[in-house]
This record gives sequence, structure tokens and C-alpha cells, in this order.
Amino acid sequence: MNCDSMSGLLKYKIKDSVDVYIINNNNSCRFQFYKINTREKITIEADEKVSDILSLLDGLHTNNDILERLDFNFERSEFFSFMEFLVNNGIIYDVFSRISLKGVEHLNRYSRQINYFDDLLKTTPGITSQNTLSNSHVAIFGVGSIGGAIAIELVRSGVGEVTLYDYKVIDSSHKQRHFYFKNKYIDQFKTHALKDYLLEINSNCKVNAVVERLSPQTNLASLLHKSINLVINTADEPYIGHTTVKLGRELWRQGIALYAAGGFDAHLMSTGEFIIPGKTPCVDCYSQHFKMALADWRPQYAPLETFDSNKEAGEGYNPLGGAGGISAQALFSASYGCINIVNFLLGNETGLLNKSNRGEYIANKAIMTWFNLQGAVDCNVCGKK
Repeated sequence: MNCDSMSGLLKYKIKDSVDVYIINNNNSCRFQFYKINTREKITIEADEKVSDILSLLDGLHTNNDILERLDFNFERSEFFSFMEFLVNNGIIYDVFSRISLKGVEHLNRYSRQINYFDDLLKTTPGITSQNTLSNSHVAIFGVGSIGGAIAIELVRSGVGEVTLYDYKVIDSSHKQRHFYFKNKYIDQFKTHALKDYLLEINSNCKVNAVVERLSPQTNLASLLHKSINLVINTADEPYIGHTTVKLGRELWRQGIALYAAGGFDAHLMSTGEFIIPGKTPCVDCYSQHFKMALADWRPQYAPLETFDSNKEAGEGYNPLGGAGGISAQALFSASYGCINIVNFLLGNETGLLNKSNRGEYIANKAIMTWFNLQGAVDCNVCGKK
């Protein structure tokens, strides 16, 4: 069967995320294709009878069917050129390309997300992007308000494997910002509670719960599985900068990317930087940058003593705790981070223009600020100049 015969058997469908507007203009028509997800507009001028072709691009008719049903002359080569134009501009897709080896349930569950991915990456079918997420393995250090919310959003998006690292247990104070909180989880390890919650969202996801405190003595080489595509750090004890350096050095050696998520200390509505071996400065570059930028600042470590309800106010502790915020701020940081994380996993470089920078939304001023991070001069790790 030659290529022309094969093309005749294809079935195309206008994407659900594309609206078509027809504007009559004397002897011709303007056809405007509006992509809802990306707000992109593509406009062409053509004979009004082209609308007959568009009405048959429903995924049910083959190209041969459409050509036979047209009541006006349309050269076969011209027709296929028009189909190629529509495909290349992300307006239609071949329904066969939507077939998923994971089954109809997989397609139904992620149908709207697949439509979005169709527009996000023009040269990659949405189902291919969805399958990429399903084959991804993400590790998260610290599963409090930010790390927990990131895990929930990634599992909802279809990430196939998640490994959780934390050593703390759930208590009643976590009702405010831990989005996976349930009364039945009180006194359970956070990783175990979150694993249970994630499996309720998607029982097909592989969730690994590790009770581990990240410290200078932690042997990361024994903790990090080779299948991990990305490590996310929200562990802010003793300090986010220290844990990020600890992780970043080992991950750089292993060739695994690191994302320093936001939400630490007083910077609740923040998003951190990606450290991608071979593509961005290394963690020591960033550490050197912040060492100079924050020369007069010292991290405030959490006190070792626990809260005692029998103490009177003014006995050397603050019953209201330290810096904090509301749950919506934690969710902002997690959601902003997840958009970047999904872009990274799908290889969408356009969506990662700020991958090497740290940003923070200043709520009382309603502005997003950015720290432009640079590679250290003559770094002997990554070679950035």
C-alpha cells in the first residue's frame, strides 16, 4: 500500500481544545482556529465550502470518505496538503495516535489533560506526553504542607511512581496546611499517611514511603534509586540551603535533576531553582551566590524544646510559632512548582525559562519577584564561567 493510499485511510478529528469561527467575507471566508489552552489564533482565507471538510473532521470519517462526500472539486493533493497544514499547526490529530497501551480507562481519566498536552507540545501527541508522566519517577524530601501538596498534584497528573522521604509524624496542628490530613492519620508517620492518601487517588501509582531524616550523615547513595527522574526538596530542617546542597552534590554526581521547591521559612509563596546536570549551574554555584547575597543574614533554626501547654506566656517561647501563612499560600507554591515540574518531565524547555531562578510572590504587594541566579566564577564542578 503506497503512502497516498495509507493517508486516505486516516481519520482526523478537530481537537476538543480548538474552537472554529467562520467569518463570511464577500466571495471568500475567513476561518479562525482558536486554541483555548494556549490562546493562540490561526486564521486562513479559503472558499466557504472548506467548512464542509471541517464538519467531517470528527474522527469517524476517513480521508477517502471525506473526498467522496464533497460536492465540489478538490484536488486530492491539495486536500492532503490542507490536512498536513492542520496537523502541523496543532488543529487536528489522527485518532489512531490517541490509542493508549494503558487502556480506555487511562484515556478517559486524563482526557482533558491530554487535550492540554496536545497544545503544550505541538510536535508531541498529548497521549505520548501523558504516557511519559506515567513512566516518570519523582522523589520528594519533606512531605509537609508544600511537599505533600506537590505529591498530591503530581499523582493526580498521572506520575507513575513517587518516593517520599520524611521522619515526622502527623499531629492535630497539621489540619491547617497539610492537604492530606485526616484524623485517622494522627500519630502516623507523614510518609505512611501520605502514601495511603495518594493510593486513594490512584491505586495504580507506585508509592514508596521512607522514614528518614535528611542530615549531614545521611547516606544518599543508598537512598536514591537509579530510576528517579527528578528529586524535589522541601526539607527545611536544619535549613533549606543546607539540605539542598547535601542533595545537589550527590544528585549532580549521579546525573539526576533537583528542584528546590518553595515554602520554606517566611518565603511561603515561593518557587525555587532547577539544578540540572549539564544544563544549569551546579548547587555549589547557587550556594556561593546566596552566600554573597545573604552575607548579613543567618537562618533561624527551630528550637529543640517541644511546646508545653502548661507554660504561661512570656516564659521564653512564642505560643503562636514562627513565620507562617495560610493554606492557600502553601497551595500556590506547590501548584506553581508542579507546573514547572511537569514541564521538566515532558522536556518542555519553553515552559522553563526561569528554571535557574528563584521567585517569590509578595502577597501584600501582589507582585512576583525574581532572584536571577548565576553560575560561580571558575566553578570546578560544573565549569560555569
